[in-house]
Amino acid sequence: MKIKYLIILFGLLCILNACDKVENKTNDYTQYHSEIIAAETLISLEKYEKALIRYEKLFNQYDFIFLRDYKVAAQLSFLIGEKEKGLIYIKKGISNGWELGHLKEHTFLAKHLLASDWELIEEHYEHLHDQFLNSIDTTIRSSVHAMIEKDQKLAYKAYVIEDEEEQEKFISENFPEHSEKQLFDLIDIIERKGYPGEFLIGNDFWVSTILSHHNSQGVAYVREDTLFDFIKPKLMQFLKEGYISPYEIVSFPRLELLNFPKLV
Repeated sequence: MKIKYLIILFGLLCILNACDKVENKTNDYTQYHSEIIAAETLISLEKYEKALIRYEKLFNQYDFIFLRDYKVAAQLSFLIGEKEKGLIYIKKGISNGWELGHLKEHTFLAKHLLASDWELIEEHYEHLHDQFLNSIDTTIRSSVHAMIEKDQKLAYKAYVIEDEEEQEKFISENFPEHSEKQLFDLIDIIERKGYPGEFLIGNDFWVSTILSHHNSQGVAYVREDTLFDFIKPKLMQFLKEGYISPYEIVSFPRLELLNFPKLV
């Protein structure tokens, strides 16, 4: 189970950072994520009210909350019959980047929201979405978005090549130069601004996709690569500082080099 692997991850993180479980330490997200694991364990045991209490305590302690956690809190609220509270967490989620289109596709929420509820959500959406845009670095977001678009275009060119040998040839001739330029640009952002994930740019998968492509160029390339090795030691610190969530960090390739387990 994911919870099992995340518990192991945080055990290692606590050892590396001398975790002392001090409450209200809002600049250290080690405890934040440990509390999320505890709350999700309660959910797995169907102790929904107790789980929501843990989420709410956490929300009061930290300035930045990951969108996933507002989504879970909203669903828990509806599940235990706290509709007004659920609507509040939906609004908080929107101000953290929850898009209206994704909201409307959410089958669980659709069962609990009336037409009048949707009207209220839509009425406040633009204002709440503006709060989200004002909370992130839109310049860095645009830069990373351009990077992922270039990445996807090249990946698609490789994908449509049906002959396996021709595909491998295309990858070996085109990916290293492209991918190394991508990582140099990423390292520049990391050095100037921090890890461009959900906290910084409001997106938690563009960079992980870029890193995944970089680390998928074959064993020989990975063995000689030093660019990811430069980023790798910084990931745990970014996790501690709240730039990145464990759900993103454990999705990276070459995690065996970080000495903690990959999710299955």
